[in-house]
Amino acid sequence: MNKNHLKFMLFLYVASLNSMDALKFFYIVRQRQHIVLERLGKFHKVLNPGLNFKIPFVDTPRTVYWSFTAASPDGGSVSYNKSLKRIDTRETVVALPEEQIITQDNVQMAINALIYFRIEDPYKAIYGVDNLPKAVLGVAQTTLRNEIGALTLDATLTSRDKINGNLRKILAKETESWGAEITRVELKEVNPPKDILRAMERQMSAERNRRADIINAEGAKTAAILKAEGEKQSAITSAEGAAQARILEAKSKKEASELEGEGFKNSLSMIASSLPNGDPADFLIAQRYIEMFPEATKNPGTVLLSHDLSAVANLGTTLKSLIKDKK
Repeated sequence: MNKNHLKFMLFLYVASLNSMDALKFFYIVRQRQHIVLERLGKFHKVLNPGLNFKIPFVDTPRTVYWSFTAASPDGGSVSYNKSLKRIDTRETVVALPEEQIITQDNVQMAINALIYFRIEDPYKAIYGVDNLPKAVLGVAQTTLRNEIGALTLDATLTSRDKINGNLRKILAKETESWGAEITRVELKEVNPPKDILRAMERQMSAERNRRADIINAEGAKTAAILKAEGEKQSAITSAEGAAQARILEAKSKKEASELEGEGFKNSLSMIASSLPNGDPADFLIAQRYIEMFPEATKNPGTVLLSHDLSAVANLGTTLKSLIKDKK
């Protein structure tokens, strides 16, 4: 091979390269970025953030082409085509297009999700897989179908956190050889069919009515119990009050009778001490005789006879003695 052939081959090689990158002696790599450098078409090293030197025309950065279809903000899908020489290792989010997935109880639902990941190893991200974002989306779609297909409708609607955790674990294991780390998986929307939604609304309405009836019944039961307890307590209190009143009244009558009897006893003692014979019986008989005399004399035909004329005869003597004693 002569000198001209060498020049021609070198010209073709240089022409196949980016002229600006081929002429550079160094790269300044920004933070959280990496450049995969190849030497004569073979992997040489990964350039880390900072100042990195290279051999012009010999060392060239590896360019990757990533194309994938993700969900757009308006609910559709959009295609991305990227040509990259610098690998960004910051966290990236891609949206799964809406998927029609059938649950275990044969309910078809429209589900989409967000996949958060970042590149941990630029070498594996370029040489381990042809199109990293597309591969991540493909594995995520398959895993999501398998996960939702093993659950019922109710479990899918109420177990989002569990589904997110399971998806992240499975995807992290699948993408480990690609140098990517799955940080989060979030189910964005879970939309059952309209007829299922209407049935769920009716079920929820019936459930709310049932709970309202139960609450009303419990309230009426509690009110009846409280009312009965109140009436019972009121009756007990009234009965206790009446009993206490009768007891107090009986005690008062007893005390009054005792006082009255004590006074009567004392009076008889005083009267007996003033009588000549010391016996108050004559005085009591005479007193009763005199008290009944006006009533008996109302009837002109009534004849009064004393069973003890001596008591009546001694009445004057007794009264004289009392008057004399008083004087």
